[in-house]
Amino acid sequence: MKSGPQSARAVVFDLDGTLADTAPDIAAALNVALTDLGYPPLPLRDVKRMVGGGARLLVERAIAASGGASENQAVDRAYRVFLDAYAVTPSRYGTLYAGAAEELVTLKRRGWRIGVCTNKPHDLAAELIAAFGVAGSVDGLIGGSSRHRLKPAPDMLLALIDEIGVDTARAVMVGDSAADVGCARACGVVSIVFAHGYGDRPATQLGADMVRPGFDGLADVLEGIVAR
Repeated sequence: MKSGPQSARAVVFDLDGTLADTAPDIAAALNVALTDLGYPPLPLRDVKRMVGGGARLLVERAIAASGGASENQAVDRAYRVFLDAYAVTPSRYGTLYAGAAEELVTLKRRGWRIGVCTNKPHDLAAELIAAFGVAGSVDGLIGGSSRHRLKPAPDMLLALIDEIGVDTARAVMVGDSAADVGCARACGVVSIVFAHGYGDRPATQLGADMVRPGFDGLADVLEGIVAR
């Protein structure tokens, strides 16, 4: 673990459906891949329910929802097409959620260390964080790669908390999916989910320690969870 004061605190955010509404760009790229295979495109509302398990699982779910069979060859092709299409314009339509940038600034001013832990491929996640103008507020980022198992496995979150130098007892995970809650639980970390997120289950059914409507007042809530 990187050195740091014992009083250091961290809040780790998921990206898609938590920090930013990225589904419009994801859906656009996903539909390029589906069209390439001859399948019909999916509406945005359906894509939102599929996000959260990583890019490959998203492609598998989309093919199945379009009436196709998730054979390895088809998935491999669609996965490559999806990533290529998404890499061209990952932030054309997406935006930060209301209050996100301001709340990150408030958290930094109060001494919180901020991380982003996402199943999205790491390079794409880094590009999005920069495009949305919040890279300067983020102390650590870890995205999907061959190095760690994806959420809900604990690997990525544990690695990130270690990287930014905070004990798990003084960290909070903020997400929007069962994968985020499961990851936090496996790490012994308090979990908060936003009701504005993606997935196919209501936020109140995900088993998080707390459900919030969004970023408004989040810094004050976190102060009540992890004291200085």
